[in-house]
Amino acid sequence: MLQVSPLVEKMTEQRWIRPTQGRQGEFVKSVFLPFTATGVYSIGTGRSIYFQPDDTLTSDNVIITGIELVDFATNETIQSNQGSRVNISATESTLGYFVLSNSAREIYAQIPLNCLILRLNGGRPTFTYFDDFSWENCSIYFSSAGAVSSINGAWFKVFYNKK
Repeated sequence: MLQVSPLVEKMTEQRWIRPTQGRQGEFVKSVFLPFTATGVYSIGTGRSIYFQPDDTLTSDNVIITGIELVDFATNETIQSNQGSRVNISATESTLGYFVLSNSAREIYAQIPLNCLILRLNGGRPTFTYFDDFSWENCSIYFSSAGAVSSINGAWFKVFYNKK
């Protein structure tokens, strides 16, 4: 491929940039957060809801190259071991954030949830390059959780490449 400059060529070789219609990652994993009234998945303003540890999604094994939130308009419900949940809507997602942390719980990224919805980005994927993270220390939280309840849940598609 003809590159515009040596800088673009180097960034492409290092996989730091991609064409906007490129694939987000070689692999994808669905991750569900079923919200509850009490317990670790309970909703509350400013309360972090952490992801469960995942053997696949560890920074020793993978680089997260993209994250997508599937909203209500894209897919209405999700099935989980806690039963059926209604995906949060785009409006509800404007009050939430995805937080990426490492094993020392240092925050590397804090992304508004609505920025992770593919259809709201004109169909363009959100590309990332997270290679130092601890999935069980990653979370979501809502600055105002009034519209979100225990009937809701969040479905993420995590795109990644193996190291």
